[in-house]
Amino acid sequence: NDGRVKGVIFFGVSKRYTFKSAVGAGQFWFWLIMLGIFTAAILSYTIARRISKRVSLFAEVARSVADGKLDQEISLRGKDEIGDLASAFNLMIGRLRQMRKLEEELRRKDRLAALGELSAGVAHEVRNPLGIIKSSAQVLQNRLKDKEVKSRELISFIIEETDRLNKVVTNFLDFARPQKPNLEKRKIIPILDKTLGLVKIQFSERNIKVVRNYKKGLPPAMIDEDLMSQVFLNLITNALQAMSEGGILTVTVRLKVENQKFKTEDKNSSTETNFIEISFRDTGCGIPETELSKVFNPFFSIREGGTGLGLSIVHKIIETHGGEISVESQVGKGTTFTLKLPVAQKTEDKRQKTD
Repeated sequence: NDGRVKGVIFFGVSKRYTFKSAVGAGQFWFWLIMLGIFTAAILSYTIARRISKRVSLFAEVARSVADGKLDQEISLRGKDEIGDLASAFNLMIGRLRQMRKLEEELRRKDRLAALGELSAGVAHEVRNPLGIIKSSAQVLQNRLKDKEVKSRELISFIIEETDRLNKVVTNFLDFARPQKPNLEKRKIIPILDKTLGLVKIQFSERNIKVVRNYKKGLPPAMIDEDLMSQVFLNLITNALQAMSEGGILTVTVRLKVENQKFKTEDKNSSTETNFIEISFRDTGCGIPETELSKVFNPFFSIREGGTGLGLSIVHKIIETHGGEISVESQVGKGTTFTLKLPVAQKTEDKRQKTD
């Protein structure tokens, strides 16, 4: 307090210690920065590789689509921009598939329409002479005496062949001008069982076992019972002819639900469609892969003596019901025909919306 120095405190720092501390701090920050740079490089490489891999997948699928292969999709999931792009790309591929299918159907219908007109004309021109030939042969047969067995037998052949040709002409007309279906609510299984009963004896004679796989509680479908019986009988008969040495026919009926995805302005949406799926799987000779695409074409048959109109008529009937038919086959293993028919509720809903 009186201004005199009473003591001195001396504090000193070694220059060596200060230098050493500064060097240590510099090394720490150096290695920390290097670690950060290394980590950032690893992360950048990983992200870049992941993006590059996904982009490469995009490019590969895009090249396939450009080559006309529309059976592929990009299997990328995620909520990022690439995931959204993959969803949009898959949606585009799906719509391209639908467009191709529609184009093929339009071309097919154009060909069938022209062929149908020709078939109808030919059938009408042939049917009248056939009727005259048959009636004349029947008159001759009635006039011949019982002793003239040879002549009566020849006339019987004429009548039989006339009936066969008349059946072919009827198939021509059915193909050219298919009946308009009278759609009503009907259960599929009773109609199917009734049709199977019609060929029960043939199954037994050929040692063919029928296996029924029916899903219980199926909803009804909007169908024409007579036309659908014709479809079932045709497919069952085909299976019967394919298994000349015996085998197994498996008939499966189940409910099939299909989701169709589409994209609106702000989100992805989907619609649900219910079908009744009926499949006929035989263990017969099978159809060569090169012939599969032709089985529904008119006048195509792999069976000797067949008119080649049965499956064409079946295809038309299923189309008029708003359904689909497909075929899978392996030579030596068998063939499967699959029908898809919309359930009655969906059909009614669509009509109500249209009204």
